[in-house]
Amino acid sequence: MVRRATEIPHAAAVRRPERRYLAPPTAAEAAGARIAGVSVTMLMALFFASLLMPIEPRIGPIRMTPYNALQIVLFIPLLLRFRNDPSNRIVLLDVLMVLHVLMMGVAIYHHHGLSRGVYIVNQTVTIFGGYLIGRVMIRSAEDHRRFFTCFFWSLVIFLPFALYELLTKTMLVSEILGRITRVHPRAGQPPRLGLFRVQGFTEHSILFGLYCSIGVANFFYIYRDELAKRLSRTGMAAVMTFMSLSSAPIIALGIQLMLIAWDRTLRIFTYRGYVLIISAALLLAVVRLGYENGVVGLVIDNLLFDAKTGWGRTEVFEYGAAEVLRHPIFGIGLNDWIRPWWRKPSVDNFYLATAMRFGLPSLLALCIGLGVHCIRIMRQRRLSDTAASYRRGYVVVWVGLIFVLATVNIWGSVSVMVMAYLGAGAWFYTGEAPEQARHPRDPVARRRAASSASRDAPSAARRERHPTKQNRPAR
Repeated sequence: MVRRATEIPHAAAVRRPERRYLAPPTAAEAAGARIAGVSVTMLMALFFASLLMPIEPRIGPIRMTPYNALQIVLFIPLLLRFRNDPSNRIVLLDVLMVLHVLMMGVAIYHHHGLSRGVYIVNQTVTIFGGYLIGRVMIRSAEDHRRFFTCFFWSLVIFLPFALYELLTKTMLVSEILGRITRVHPRAGQPPRLGLFRVQGFTEHSILFGLYCSIGVANFFYIYRDELAKRLSRTGMAAVMTFMSLSSAPIIALGIQLMLIAWDRTLRIFTYRGYVLIISAALLLAVVRLGYENGVVGLVIDNLLFDAKTGWGRTEVFEYGAAEVLRHPIFGIGLNDWIRPWWRKPSVDNFYLATAMRFGLPSLLALCIGLGVHCIRIMRQRRLSDTAASYRRGYVVVWVGLIFVLATVNIWGSVSVMVMAYLGAGAWFYTGEAPEQARHPRDPVARRRAASSASRDAPSAARRERHPTKQNRPAR
């Protein structure tokens, strides 16, 4: 007769050896953490405040934006904090990010020598400095929530100015600050749907939409136990994403909402992620076979505000890819590229622009790092219930970002934010110590608990029948 684990005395006390984890900082320790003598909470607020300032003052020939100034000041303190944090460690993503930035600098030096030394330093500070902000400041679920609280208030502060620009085309903040210093010029963009595209504090409306879209899934999962905050904050981020009137951020918004709906509808199924991947692959195969121009053509013809811009991007990709094949190692640097005479020199594809300017090694280092990063996050099976919820939002947003980055090249404040967001996810596998058990409603946790109990039950029974000398009762 086989007894259940719960019927065996002392079975609950039997535990298999567990992997040791460094204890996470307590809430008080996290709130009191300081970098360069300033609390991490204050630095997060300063970081977002610097992103909201659409100014670009000059110090001689050097363009010094508020976020660049903050990154320069914090660069060394962040490195020291990383080295001295006992709960942190170097991971593959860190190595690949260093390699990515290093190859960028080598490519520019190869083509331009030290004449572009300022550009190399600026790129290093912007890319790796932004990455360090997220990598070092966010070390736990509390930090993650605090970061997105600051992000939420950045949207709230700019919401009235975005509404004003949507209706009048006037960038009010830039108009005011432009009387004092240089500001980002307004990109020449025709109205859509009878409204003006909101550029906000960024250099282009598509960048504004990308920035706002980062909050959608994150707000939905961070505030999972607070319905009013979940609906209001997710809705506000979605509306502000739509204000950009840019196709790519809006499609990314739709991708996030569909993934959220999928997750919530099939949450009782354990392997819903695998089902999603297989379903998406089958759908793409059907579209590829059934639509004349494939998936790209379907998106351009049916989902974009202006199909001409979409087909123009495909033409840029063809000529840009040819440049990559001609210069695969070091790219072309900041030199001009071969293209039709009617095409502007801008490249609306982050991956393509990176490979063209800095070579394939730099792009591969970044893409492999992102892929390994996401895989490590998704493979974590012993996160707390709160951390597991935050993880869903983080990964869902990355699915949308990966799509947007194929349609726009990021620069300025938004590139800093994207790099900070990349670094912000490392705490899922290097920070908070996982709980020993997941939420009881989690079907995966229930099966693992039952399997563990069934494996431990025979050992417990043997120990009960044949107690060791240490466990025998005293006479």
